[in-house]
Amino acid sequence: MFLSCFKLRRTRGFTLVELLVGMAILGFLMAALSMTTMQIMKVNQKSQNQAMAIRQVQSAGQYISKDALQANIKIVMTTPNGFTPLKFTEDFNNIDLLNEKVTIVTYTISNGNLLRQSSVNGVLSPQITVATGVLFSTNSSDPNYNSTWFKATTVGSVTTYELKITVRYGSGNTAATETRYYKIEPRPDNV
Repeated sequence: MFLSCFKLRRTRGFTLVELLVGMAILGFLMAALSMTTMQIMKVNQKSQNQAMAIRQVQSAGQYISKDALQANIKIVMTTPNGFTPLKFTEDFNNIDLLNEKVTIVTYTISNGNLLRQSSVNGVLSPQITVATGVLFSTNSSDPNYNSTWFKATTVGSVTTYELKITVRYGSGNTAATETRYYKIEPRPDNV
């Protein structure tokens, strides 16, 4: 009796064709999900690189602007070479009534890093990295030529300094580039 009931309730499983169709649909959904996840990760990395590029170029601008606003500006440009392609010095004549204090701040670009070093009455402070990923080249055939520059313009007795900083952060197709222009004018009491 038990056997006859079992034969009557003959259950049917999935056929091979049904299994293959199900696996194909599942594979298509998994591929779509994987591609979406990869795209989200790529966009996230691009956004993070853009934020870092902006942060680096703003850091450079903040340091240079702060130094320029505190200075009696006397900027000296040196001839570019392989180790310090761009260099200018700001002479801070902060006169203390008891001691005369001369602070000189020097910015250089080396291996894509904008470096800042100051000295007070000839005593050097440690060099700090202000920004990384700074694009700079003295070779006119290089695509990074004219990406970062510093120039002075004199009108009458007033000299205005302009600075362009370009930073690239990241690599490949997720790399981000940010460019900022800064104009440094002497304080009114220095004119």
